[in-house]
Amino acid sequence: MSLFLENLKKSGHLDRIHINVCFVGSRDENLAGKGWEIFAPNLTIYGFDADQSACDALNANLAAKNVSWTEKHIPMAVWDSSGKQKLYVSRNACGSSLYPPSLLKLKITLIKNKQVGLNKVG
Repeated sequence: MSLFLENLKKSGHLDRIHINVCFVGSRDENLAGKGWEIFAPNLTIYGFDADQSACDALNANLAAKNVSWTEKHIPMAVWDSSGKQKLYVSRNACGSSLYPPSLLKLKITLIKNKQVGLNKVG
């Protein structure tokens, strides 16, 4: 927490505002402990993730913590149009996307992370 925000909180200036946060791709991550709680109780967080079970777990975790702000994780992907879309799921949950995978980017990432040798790519 920054000293600036801490002073605004102590002086009551943060009590005059309400903060709304939209968190797209909120899988496995509550924002508690990330500094946002300074705005509580005048804080509303909406998290979106396509994974229903991840949202259920996040919402259950929040209920158990009894946080002093409003936070809800909604099982919905955010896109530029409504309707059904194909979700490309990867082994690593944070790599899942509505965008089709790029084989070239995958190869470059694997090489950078030394997960494959140059002779195995291609």
